[in-house]
Amino acid sequence: MIIRAGTFKDWLRANFSKGNLGEIVVHGADAGWPNLTCYRDTCKLYTKFREEIWQVLGDMAEDRGYKNTWAMIAESKYAGLDDADQAENLLVWLAAEAIAEELLEPGDDPAKDALANHEVMRCLGNDRQEGGGM
Repeated sequence: MIIRAGTFKDWLRANFSKGNLGEIVVHGADAGWPNLTCYRDTCKLYTKFREEIWQVLGDMAEDRGYKNTWAMIAESKYAGLDDADQAENLLVWLAAEAIAEELLEPGDDPAKDALANHEVMRCLGNDRQEGGGM
């Protein structure tokens, strides 16, 4: 994978349609998206956009009332990380979801788009929680 974008936000904008971004918001970045699935790709994205990813996640943790990014992750379904590649992959996924939501217009309905497209379905039991967790 060649990454030409200067920011992760620009990379997402260039690689995913508005409908896909809505589906990432609804179903999650871990649902099997091109260039967001294999560790070799997500680790490459992490290396290129590390500072932006940490800024996005720090803002997300603060907005949700967490002490820091790791506290937010510790209460999520992703708490059982075993190695650095898994951690980098997770951080890319979380940032992708946050940025995808940011890129949608105020009138966009990601749930409606996701149901209409039926491109990706999340496994049962992996729904995001509102508030404190993910």
